[in-house]
Amino acid sequence: MGTKGLEVVKVHPNILNEKTLNEIALKSMPLGAKENDFITVTLADKKVFSALIFTVPLQLGRDNIVSLIAVFESINYNAEIIQKNFVKIISNIKEIFDISIEVVSKLLHDIFEGIKREKFKLNLPSNITIDLDFSGLELKSKKDKVKNLTSDVWG
Repeated sequence: MGTKGLEVVKVHPNILNEKTLNEIALKSMPLGAKENDFITVTLADKKVFSALIFTVPLQLGRDNIVSLIAVFESINYNAEIIQKNFVKIISNIKEIFDISIEVVSKLLHDIFEGIKREKFKLNLPSNITIDLDFSGLELKSKKDKVKNLTSDVWG
C-alpha cells in the first residue's frame, strides 16, 4: 500500500495505460494477503500478472504490505519461475539490509532486462549480486500451458 492506499508506486517500462494500472492496484493485494503469498491474476484487457507479496518496515506503525509484479500479454508463461526468482530477490535483499519500496523500485529496470535475457546477475546495493534464471519462462506447447494452469489452480 502506498501513501494513498492501494496504488502502483513504480512501473518499468511505463507502457501500461491508467485503467490497467488501476486494476493492478486493486487486484495486487487480495483481501487477507500476507507476506510470501504469490498470486496470478487475469486483467480485463486479457493481460495477466503474477505478484509476490512481502512486507517492508516503516519507521512508525506497522509494516507495509507490498507486491513485486510482472505483467504479461497472456497466460503463456510459467508463473513458478517468476515466483522462484521473485522470492530469491526479496529474501536476499531482506537478509543483507533493510528492504524498502525505494530499493525494490531501483531494481525494476534490471529485473525487466534480466527477464528478457533469461539468466543474469542482479546487482544489489553494497556490490552484492544474485544469480537469477528465468529460463523456460515462456510456455511453448499447449501441454505446458495446461500443466501450468492446473498447477496454479490445484497447487
